[in-house]
Amino acid sequence: MQRTPARPLPYSAIPTSGLGWRAAYVATLQPGTACRMQFESRASIANRSGRDWRNTQLTLIAGEPSMAKASAPRPMMAMARGFNAPQDMIAGPMPQQNSVGDYRSYTLPAAVDLPDGSVSQVPIYATRTLDCERMALYENGGSFQPQQPMLIRDFNMGGSNAVISTLKLQAFDSLPAGYLRVLTADRNGTPQFIGEGRINDTPKGSDASIILGTAFDLRAERTRTSFSVDKAGRTLDEAFRIDLSNAGDHPRTVTVREHPSRWRQWALVSSSSKPSQQTPDTLEFRVEVPANGKTTLDYAVRYSWTADEQPQ
Repeated sequence: MQRTPARPLPYSAIPTSGLGWRAAYVATLQPGTACRMQFESRASIANRSGRDWRNTQLTLIAGEPSMAKASAPRPMMAMARGFNAPQDMIAGPMPQQNSVGDYRSYTLPAAVDLPDGSVSQVPIYATRTLDCERMALYENGGSFQPQQPMLIRDFNMGGSNAVISTLKLQAFDSLPAGYLRVLTADRNGTPQFIGEGRINDTPKGSDASIILGTAFDLRAERTRTSFSVDKAGRTLDEAFRIDLSNAGDHPRTVTVREHPSRWRQWALVSSSSKPSQQTPDTLEFRVEVPANGKTTLDYAVRYSWTADEQPQ
């Protein structure tokens, strides 16, 4: 964050201890089956510098510059309690966006007061309605790649039965790093908090995703149903069953994301549901689970390796 006096005097921008900012976003999900949200964008500016800044012109810098010295002053970050910018500022001109070096800058349209010990909020972009994507996700494993085929039976057993709820949106413009708070209306129309997550600096057109929390009515249980190793044939066969349950009153689609990671060479041998996505390290299925019901997914993979890759 750069600061200049209200008078047009020359100045030098330096890191200032106790002054900092970050973006604060609120997404209010709209009713209906499609994922739509009202998206509000604010800059949450904290002053813990020990002095008041009055009638100050601000340029906010979005990015992560490196600090050569560990003892260098670093901006203090503070989470916003709520959106409290004056109504005339919300409806007025937005900050002027530009580039500075490898970063983005947001010059506020009017001078502001930053009393010591305060957290102030100003809009970055006008409130708008955006498309979004919600997902109920059950995931096991990751992108780990071993140095040789893993033949131990109990490798990558999994264990969690939680299905998480995620939210994804596409950046309509450059979105500075900050926290996204998500609300949805209850049966009485009252907005209720359903999750919060951090998004990184996101260029225009890129996706930003957060985890909202654990889906209350959805559960999963993963069981290995077969395992065999043929060292002479240099293959390993493994199969899993994933039981999904839905205690809710509406059918749900659960994305099951598996990461076959015993070895880099593998193939899907069979599955009870056609995969929706398959990459070198990911196998993904979209499984429909009825209201107050259960669904089972079975799949089997075969790993193979060359003589030079044969484990000792």
